[in-house]
Amino acid sequence: MKAGQASDTAAISALMRAAHPLLDTKPWIFVDAMATTLLGLETNAQLYDKLISLKAELTARSSSVTADAFLRAARLGGAVRARYAEDVVAKAQRRGLSQYVILGAGFDSFAYCRRGHASSLRVYELDHPDTQQVKRDRLRGSRTDIPAGSTLVSVDFEQQSVFEALEGTDFRRDQPAVFSFLGVSWYLSEQALNRTLREIAGAAAGSELVMDYLLPPHRLHDEQREVLALLERVASARGEPGHHCLEPEMIAARLQQHGFGEVRDLGADEANVRYFAGREDALRIPELLRVLSARVGQK
Repeated sequence: MKAGQASDTAAISALMRAAHPLLDTKPWIFVDAMATTLLGLETNAQLYDKLISLKAELTARSSSVTADAFLRAARLGGAVRARYAEDVVAKAQRRGLSQYVILGAGFDSFAYCRRGHASSLRVYELDHPDTQQVKRDRLRGSRTDIPAGSTLVSVDFEQQSVFEALEGTDFRRDQPAVFSFLGVSWYLSEQALNRTLREIAGAAAGSELVMDYLLPPHRLHDEQREVLALLERVASARGEPGHHCLEPEMIAARLQQHGFGEVRDLGADEANVRYFAGREDALRIPELLRVLSARVGQK
């Protein structure tokens, strides 16, 4: 990965989290109060400009209709996966877990927005050093301190293992942890993905994985196939092509082979019941991105 590419991907993810409360009506699925700051923006007007610029890029590579579908799927998918991950973390805390490892942390803001919840956790943010430097600079510029219980850890998932990256920190291998693995699987090679999942499966019993993934084209309706094709074109143009779509049945079997217990996989139907029920605006998440959780040592 070249300099700047990691932070570019992180910026799009943060932009989508910021866009959800800006463009959609209440009740919001997830609110990221730090997303705008981590994007280096100060006002909603600047955020709108960023969104307009991204839509123009998307439209130039597809159509206005597909660009709108892309932005809707991205912001709702981003909100759902972030909310789901924090729900898993909250339940894990009630079980006594005190370590949270965020793989591909990007501009994740959990440690800064949820300081009350994070105060009883050791939070480890793993990502490319370029992205982390941008994040440090923007936190410093907004006079936001990195909490005492949080550590930024540099990693290249294609070259390093999770626990190799965590060496030198106070992470406890003998204690369970939640591992958040969001927005990463699509970009990894098969070898790197399997190595990472296998290693997390070797964490202390009771550890939990939260992961998202994209469905392959044949599992999608026409509009979402166009969205996926547009994502591929945009990622390639930005120098970070993705390719790793997954089948629900196959990823569940793979996780169980690696040693995870029962896999709880949240698709669009269940997500819409859980997070979008009773809305007057009929907002719904499309079936494109799925999120799952699985526990180590639970058969």
